Amino acid sequence: MISSLAKWTGGSWTTLPAASVRGFCFDSRKVSEGDIFVALKSERADGHNYVEKALESGACLSLIHISEPTRRYAIS
Repeated sequence: MISSLAKWTGGSWTTLPAASVRGFCFDSRKVSEGDIFVALKSERADGHNYVEKALESGACLSLIHISEPTRRYAIS
């Protein structure tokens, strides 16, 4: 799955994750160890502002939609 994720999203890897992926999470407050944090942008909030928090909370990578990834294990 991990090797196909960039292809499915039309993005590219900055670095491949060392940890096993366990699931996906859209809320940085609910991230569990091994989750992929999906940074969504809405009218109320921009998930990209919470990428660092999600990674610190155990996310093994982040799925982002900006041109310059902010940190490790990201697909942009």
